[in-house]
Amino acid sequence: MMVKDTIEKPLAGSVTTGFNPALPLARIELPIVGLKDDGRKAVEAALRAVPGVRAAEANPTAGVARVEYDPQTATTAALVNAVKSAGYHAGGAQTRIGIQDLHCASWSENTPNKFGTPESSTC
Repeated sequence: MMVKDTIEKPLAGSVTTGFNPALPLARIELPIVGLKDDGRKAVEAALRAVPGVRAAEANPTAGVARVEYDPQTATTAALVNAVKSAGYHAGGAQTRIGIQDLHCASWSENTPNKFGTPESSTC
């Protein structure tokens, strides 16, 4: 009796990139700035129009679009451009934090490091 070795293929791609060479498709979650219910269909249609995209679903509540695509055909730049063509911006939000009275540590200048040589710091 011959026993055949089997290797199970993973069900999804990488958690960080969505890509797995053993799978033909990749998945990505694009944050969509300002996505509303009335723009959902436009974003989905624009993403589905990109060659290589198999599925696209926009979620206005979460502010994201989930896309399943062939990474050999579609690029993330093409996906981002598709979102722009629908009137939205793909990307994260930026936050600026003001910090008062932040100064360099003057003691760190010319302070020997563990090798005995002085370190200098700049702000």
